[in-house]
Amino acid sequence: MTRLLTVAPTPIDFAVSAGAEVRDPAGYARFWKRVERESDISGIRFDHAVELRESPRYGSLRADALQRTLHVLSGEFTPDELPFEVPNNLTSLWGCVRKIRFWLYDHSVVVVELDGQVSDWLGDAATDSGERLDDLQAEAISLSGLVVSAVAALKLQPVLNVARRLDPTSAFVDWQAEEWADVSPRWVSRSLVLDFDDPDSERIARHWLADIGDETAVDELVAGGSAHVSRWLNYVHRGYRAGVATALLPDASEAWRAMRYAQYFYAALDLVDDRLNGVLAETTEGLKAWEQTDLTERLRRLSHRAELVMLDLQDLRKYVTRRVRAEMDRILDVWSYADLVEEPVRFKITICDRRLEELAAGRQARAGTVTDVILLGIGVTSVLGTALAVTDFGRSVATDPDQAGYGSASSGLTEWFASQPADAILVGSVVVSALLVVLFLAVRRSGSS
Repeated sequence: MTRLLTVAPTPIDFAVSAGAEVRDPAGYARFWKRVERESDISGIRFDHAVELRESPRYGSLRADALQRTLHVLSGEFTPDELPFEVPNNLTSLWGCVRKIRFWLYDHSVVVVELDGQVSDWLGDAATDSGERLDDLQAEAISLSGLVVSAVAALKLQPVLNVARRLDPTSAFVDWQAEEWADVSPRWVSRSLVLDFDDPDSERIARHWLADIGDETAVDELVAGGSAHVSRWLNYVHRGYRAGVATALLPDASEAWRAMRYAQYFYAALDLVDDRLNGVLAETTEGLKAWEQTDLTERLRRLSHRAELVMLDLQDLRKYVTRRVRAEMDRILDVWSYADLVEEPVRFKITICDRRLEELAAGRQARAGTVTDVILLGIGVTSVLGTALAVTDFGRSVATDPDQAGYGSASSGLTEWFASQPADAILVGSVVVSALLVVLFLAVRRSGSS
């Protein structure tokens, strides 16, 4: 008996507003309760529509101590409940699918899982060259992509449209765009659950795991020394015959849950990493003032989102069972999560902070320049205006009998201005203004050096 499980982490326009569930937990739960009441989509559980109750943690070593599930929504349904057009080359594998599950997480990630029995589809795969297993892998990836799109369009988007309508101010949910974009998985991981009482299982397992580069781990799995082999993308878990199906062993079941958590966090931070790349690339372009303001806000939000993902991972590690935590850490270590995703994101956050400071300094400098130019213009205008006013006043005093008495005690400066030709006054004002401009430029240059 052979069971196929696929996991497809997929970006989607959904994220909980930062701190919403902590800032107002009761209001947050009521919001999702309202969304649940106004949604008419079958097969969906609103896992955050329940108010938290204070209770002691770690009541059981076999259960997670999370007060609220990591996922916001989840669902399980049969293929009949997900009507969409399947290409002819995938109808046979689609007929093997028994269940479709999804978990909608914070930070713009939904994880979609296909669960099917593929023993009949494989046929005599144990005796061929492995081509049938290779076909299974390729078709599973293609089918998962189609199912992800169908789940998003038929199940998730109608519910999230209700959430968007009920939360126009983004108090609880943070939306990235006004309209839904097409969704596709970042990757599709494939696991075979094998009953090793079946003599074909060893050959199937060895071919499925041929590219992981760890024969020792495969030997240990075949010998029964481990419940699973979880490397990058292709996995094998030990199972047992349960009627007409193959069930996961308890240890393998916990490992599968740990793997799903690991895939979520890897995908969430990898998605932030990609978005940071795009936004940071824009910072090298010449941008208008309003574009820089928008860019600054996007950089700040992405930097904050990356920090939230890393904090959520640390919180989860405290409250899951020890087996799940150990397996999740092991998987992330095998995937080089710290080196390939976390450290680059931390470095980009540092760059992001520096760019925010540079953009702020640039805006301040431009604002200062505008102010200086305005003041310079006022000064230049004042020079000419003052010169003309003094000249006009001197001439008025000299020609107006009523004001002649006021000018008798003058120092002669007013009379001198009044006696100068208008062209001389204009030229003198221009010269003084030019000297002011030169002085302004000299001061600006010394200040910027």
